Amino acid sequence: PKIIDTFDAAFGKNAQVLEWIDPIDAYETVWFSNDNLDQVLCNNEVGKLDLSVHPPSIVPSGSYSGYVTVLAELADAVCPNDFVFIEDLFTEVKVIASDADDALFMGEKVSIDGDTAIVGGRGDDELGSFAGAAYIFERNEGGPDAWGETNKLLASDGEPFDNFGTDVAISGDIAVVGASGEDEGGTTAGAAYVFGRNVGGPDNWGQIKKLLASDIEAFDNFGRRVAIDGDTILVGSPSEDNNRGAVYIYNKDEGGADNWGEVTKITDPDATPDEAFGFSVAIDGDTVVVGNYNDDITGFVPGSALIFERNEGGPDNWGVVRKRTASNAGSSDNFGFSVSISGDTVVVGARFEDDNGSNAGAAYIFERNEGGPGNWGEVTILRASDGEQRDNFGSAVAISGDTVLVGSRGDDDGGDSAGSAYLFGRNEGGPGNWGEIDKLLASDAEEGDAFGASVAIDNGTALIGAQSEDNAFGDGAGAAYFFFE
Repeated sequence: PKIIDTFDAAFGKNAQVLEWIDPIDAYETVWFSNDNLDQVLCNNEVGKLDLSVHPPSIVPSGSYSGYVTVLAELADAVCPNDFVFIEDLFTEVKVIASDADDALFMGEKVSIDGDTAIVGGRGDDELGSFAGAAYIFERNEGGPDAWGETNKLLASDGEPFDNFGTDVAISGDIAVVGASGEDEGGTTAGAAYVFGRNVGGPDNWGQIKKLLASDIEAFDNFGRRVAIDGDTILVGSPSEDNNRGAVYIYNKDEGGADNWGEVTKITDPDATPDEAFGFSVAIDGDTVVVGNYNDDITGFVPGSALIFERNEGGPDNWGVVRKRTASNAGSSDNFGFSVSISGDTVVVGARFEDDNGSNAGAAYIFERNEGGPGNWGEVTILRASDGEQRDNFGSAVAISGDTVLVGSRGDDDGGDSAGSAYLFGRNEGGPGNWGEIDKLLASDAEEGDAFGASVAIDNGTALIGAQSEDNAFGDGAGAAYFFFE
């Protein structure tokens, strides 16, 4: 972050007023920090306010714009002397569903491509309890830099407990929505739905097709995870075959123009029951990454991630090229709980890795050709600079070019499990290094929000879901937050 101004606080037993005289623009996000970098977010009020500080870590959450006065009232406490006001690097836009209600869980899954984003709300009840919905947001809808809701997506055959919106993905003019509880193929067999922009009218997002696995069975949870890039869709089915799991690949013109037909089914060749291959999926071009967070490859269930490439093993075949585990693999780390790929770089989340404390979490960067041609070698491990136990750093990951975004849904800066997310950049801190750029918190963070449970990033815009956020529309209505420069 950029330091705007610094001053020394001559604290003592007598109250002293210290006025920072440089103006802060209305609605600008401001941080209050001491020299030990204990930061408290202050957001979104206009005016001249007093903050009672004793010690600095209990400055109330809230925002203070305009002129800021710090009132120091300290008795015998010993406090740091150097205080800094820091301007946040990013603009934050919070969005809530137009029909938000209790237990919508909007933001459990998010995706963004360019100026369009999609946010899942599996708890929506328009078609019945937990039938589910997904919401489309467009940049500049409602004003410059606004993100406005333009469409609400529903399954054409939605029913109670379909959990439509379990996962969402978008690429260009096509969106995919998973419905892991849908039961056409049997109880919670699952389905996925394909929507297109301008289908059914200008600017409308209309349903194109419903996807079902060719060998679908009850309890497969097909649609628990979805991903799309261009003309290729992935649908994860982590409970398929006694929880061994599978991923199904669909191409736009397979079986006819715009048919979105199934091309193949991929699995972990070494799979055993209860591994949940397909719980996380990602695609970029001709490369697919699949997480298998319960893989017991080493006998103590550290988890794994498998990399597949198109035409590996024959034309149009999707073959395994590498299976990867963490260099410091530990029991029940949940390596592979989240995955993402951009070009020649893969990021894998391990939300229960414990180097920073029990279940603090970590994320791992792998590069193509690292360690030899065609190899996908680990280049670094990412951890939060202020990581602590139960932060669940790595519960969600996303990458776009040279920037990685990692969700930490258990972080407690804004309250117990309020959540946070961290940005990392390639070459930040030195050539080839992946250094932490910033920590993102919701301006209205509260206990239990689970901000960071889902993350997405594209072209300098980060999108972070807070599925359990409570607001005026209901408990657990959920929200999503855009951050951009």
